[in-house]
Amino acid sequence: MKRNRGVRIVAIVIAVILALSLLIMPFASMAYGAEKEDGITVLFTHDLHDHILPIHVTDAAGNTTNSGGYARLKTALDALRAKHKTTLTVDAGDFAMGSLFQTIYATDAPELRMMGALGYDAVTFGNHEFDYGPNNLAAMLMAAKKSGDVLPPIVQSNYTALSEGTPEPAADGTSLPDALDAYGVQPYTILERGGIKIAVFAIMGYDAHTCAPNSGMELQDPIKTAAAVVAEIESKESPDLIVCLSHSGTHENEKESEDQNLAKAVPEIDLIISGHTHTTLEQPIQVGTTYIVSSGSYCTNLGEITLIPDGEHWALHHYALHPIDDSLAEDPAIAETIEEFKKVVEASYLSAYDMTFDQILAKNDVTFTPIEQIDFASPEIGLGNLLADSYMYAVSQLEGAAYDPITMAVVPSGVIRASFPRGKLTTADAFNALSLGIGADGTIGYPLVSAYVTGKELSAIAEIDASVSALFSPARLYFSGIRYTYNPSRIPMDFVTDLKLVQEDGSESFPNKDRLYRIVTDLYSAQMLASVQDMAFGMIKLTPKDKNGNKITDFTPYILHDQNGKELKAWQCAATYLTSFEQDKDGISVVPTRYSAAEGRKIMNNDASLGAVISSPGTSTLIVIGILSFFVIAIALIAQHFIRRWVKRMDYDENRL
Repeated sequence: MKRNRGVRIVAIVIAVILALSLLIMPFASMAYGAEKEDGITVLFTHDLHDHILPIHVTDAAGNTTNSGGYARLKTALDALRAKHKTTLTVDAGDFAMGSLFQTIYATDAPELRMMGALGYDAVTFGNHEFDYGPNNLAAMLMAAKKSGDVLPPIVQSNYTALSEGTPEPAADGTSLPDALDAYGVQPYTILERGGIKIAVFAIMGYDAHTCAPNSGMELQDPIKTAAAVVAEIESKESPDLIVCLSHSGTHENEKESEDQNLAKAVPEIDLIISGHTHTTLEQPIQVGTTYIVSSGSYCTNLGEITLIPDGEHWALHHYALHPIDDSLAEDPAIAETIEEFKKVVEASYLSAYDMTFDQILAKNDVTFTPIEQIDFASPEIGLGNLLADSYMYAVSQLEGAAYDPITMAVVPSGVIRASFPRGKLTTADAFNALSLGIGADGTIGYPLVSAYVTGKELSAIAEIDASVSALFSPARLYFSGIRYTYNPSRIPMDFVTDLKLVQEDGSESFPNKDRLYRIVTDLYSAQMLASVQDMAFGMIKLTPKDKNGNKITDFTPYILHDQNGKELKAWQCAATYLTSFEQDKDGISVVPTRYSAAEGRKIMNNDASLGAVISSPGTSTLIVIGILSFFVIAIALIAQHFIRRWVKRMDYDENRL
């Protein structure tokens, strides 16, 4: 009897355990999408842009949170790796350029060293890794190697060093081709995870290459190269899974979506990690049996996709984007490493500006739109106005009693890389907003340049903003010192109908069309002027000059310097201006609320009436009027010809009668 009772008790316990397991299993599979044993989970990022530290994001309600940061990313990576049996971690490029850490890119390589510490299995280059030219990329690769740290493998298939005209080697004598070889950059790599053989290769896209004019590299056709590399991989390696790290991107217009075109042309690719366009895909794009995924930029999300075998292909089992936010604890070791790199930045870069990394510059109660949500199609935004004003202010402070008044300061949207959060703004925030570029002296950050244009050409600059920005969004311009009116119903390249100069006291006046006026902008924007004019099809004429009216062909001599010969950086202007506002009771400068909205620096007068459309016509309107006049005259002459023939025919018929 006792034995039977014991058997019954054991049976009941087993039944309870089985029942509980049936209840628990569905919930267990929900968390992070637990993978099947024969599947693989790929963890992915792209367009990190040196966002090693969290960024402060203010939502529409005015709430500020921390987003991103490598210490939190490590926590998320570890959690997902623990939950999945087989994982792969990859990045699709643009891991550099976007914060103060880029200032030690060439000397200390914090990006690759940190990615090694995070456990990346493979990464590739984006266009921004070439921002400082081939020599600095070579120096960065060698600095990474010399560190002795664990580093991620780099793959790149269609972006090769120029066979001719290779730039001079870096200061240590290492050329870019030599540095690529020394690091071990390969067209593809083979990794084995949980018995699954994975081939990872990488592609640079056409648009990305266009964005790297000083790369010192040659672009091979992405699709043809991908097809050739995949064929080689299949013949030599017989992989189970083929992953492409593509710095090409997707587009809402499928014909312009480089990665979708790649998937169609090379269907053997199982998974494309799509970078460059900063896209956030809430669900994968499926093209045939290929999955295309994107997790967004700036380390705001960690992407996760789990694939399982499905015959000869792979099927989607789970997909998620995991926010890297305040809900995650920081990994202590990574946080400590970041602090060490901050000290290097302060010693090697910020000390020259008498600033520190976390130095408080101002208090901000204005809700500026986060950079990824800014609609640069909008003619005017408060952030753009503030940055343009900062150029005016910083130059006036720099020149003091010798200040040559500036008529117009110009900030293109293409150089604005971050917005300002609510709360306390630091040196890092000022740098992040205008972080691009390198000066003529080799120091990090684009410097300001000064030039002169005529009053007529001031209107031409406004016309670039009004007309060309519709074709090329980085040409959206933000101004200080002028106010203009435009009519979008007019002929393109002739939208601007009125422009006035705005003095410091708010008074306005019309410019003299032949007089020279001083303007300031950053070096990159000045150098891009010729390309922007080409987009206007020659209908906008603008020739920057020196103060004596001589044409400027090289902007380097017109870079602004301080009394010690140091270049005046765009980001430095923002930092200086942020400290200039009225202070609160604690002695901290406070950002004026006027920057919370447009200030009427651009006034739209949408009038489609004929008089408004053709009044005071410019070149484009005159051309259109000329073409229309030609057709009207031609039609009239043709009509006259047929009318005469018809009259003659009628006369002939009457005479016959």
